[in-house]
Amino acid sequence: MKKLPEYFAIKRKKKDPRWKQYIAYLNGRFGVSLDGTSPSYPYYGYGGSNRYMDMYHSNPVSFPNTVTVLTLDEFFECFFPTNISQATTNQFPAKWCIKDGLSDSVTKFFNENGTSHYSGNTNSILHYPAHNGKCLHTSILPDYTEISLAEFQEHVLGIKSNFPTKWTIRPTNETESVAVLTWFNANGERKYGPGDEMDYYWHFPAYEPTNHCLRWRMFDYTYTEITFAEFQEHVLKETHIKTQPMTKTYQVKKSELEQIHHVACGEWKTRIAELTLRNPFGDGIELTQTEVDNMFAAATESQRPVLVGVFGEPNTEIDLSNAEFDGLLLFERAGTASSTMISVRLGGELQNKAFYLNSNFTWEIKVDARGETCLVPTRK
Repeated sequence: MKKLPEYFAIKRKKKDPRWKQYIAYLNGRFGVSLDGTSPSYPYYGYGGSNRYMDMYHSNPVSFPNTVTVLTLDEFFECFFPTNISQATTNQFPAKWCIKDGLSDSVTKFFNENGTSHYSGNTNSILHYPAHNGKCLHTSILPDYTEISLAEFQEHVLGIKSNFPTKWTIRPTNETESVAVLTWFNANGERKYGPGDEMDYYWHFPAYEPTNHCLRWRMFDYTYTEITFAEFQEHVLKETHIKTQPMTKTYQVKKSELEQIHHVACGEWKTRIAELTLRNPFGDGIELTQTEVDNMFAAATESQRPVLVGVFGEPNTEIDLSNAEFDGLLLFERAGTASSTMISVRLGGELQNKAFYLNSNFTWEIKVDARGETCLVPTRK
């Protein structure tokens, strides 16, 4: 597979359908809004500046730096092999399929080599080669073998199994999200807060020239997407995650979601139906604490018993913004269970060596999204 030059340009080919995809690549990578339609300035590319006016010119020498003039074929060969069979082995199936939405690289491959435009969020199955003129189907077709993202990268994209120097990862749950966010905050030049880190792509090293690590999709395809297992093995140098998310998760059955759907209002009926798409071929659906809390917050008195039957009674969060809670001081050095939540242990073998935690509460030590160790009380 060829490597994309640092500075490059392509002359406009308005009748080639890949021209629009090339312009979309420039817009996505460099944060511009080119339309690619100027006949007077037909050379579009990157010469070291992502200013709008620096990215298209009447001739190649007008770019800020010397650019390599490519054809569209040469450009796309930098990302995907021109003949899929060249990247496969005898063991790799001739007819294969992969879940839609696993990666931007999967979506890009099928947009380049498939029969239609794919959004990457259908939760269906993409098939290669196309069956009856279609690549996208709701289930795995006969004679097709499902492959993993790692197999796709190795056999289709031709990416070697050695750990890449430029990599990207997209967390798929809150446990992974906390681990990735914590590592990037400890090892990157920017600090990121919790909130949007799940389902976004994290990049290492930081993307130039913006010096950002986080984006809703890949910055470009010179980054290799890795799995969380690879992140643990090669980046964290461990085989399991040592932290836990601040937010609890719930595993519910589709039949339980159906119970909630029956009593929900119109807007929530739509939301609950969408939740089932997370696992279209299985029965287990994972919900976050926030999603469950939102359901309880929106529930009427008549709907609440159904939620309690599925999730149980929700724990009431404790507000520690004041000096007291329910008549108890948050801290008092010589306090008791009737006066304080936390005090210094003044008896026993840990006298003056530990804190006393009021036994009327449940206490948990958790690591938040910024990597800080926290003590979290909840009602019993």
